Amino acid sequence: ELQPALLAWKSHLMYAVLEEVEVLKEHIEEQYERNSVLECENTV
Repeated sequence: ELQPALLAWKSHLMYAVLEEVEVLKEHIEEQYERNSVLECENTV
C-alpha cells in the first residue's frame, strides 16, 4: 500500500519545514537586534 509511505513522507516534510521555520525566526530576531544597534549608532 502506498498510503503509509505517503503519510511518512508528509510527516517528515512537515517536520523539516517546521524546523526551518524556527531557524528563520531566529535569523529574523537577530536581524531586528542588529537593526536596532545600527539605528542607535546612526543617531550618535
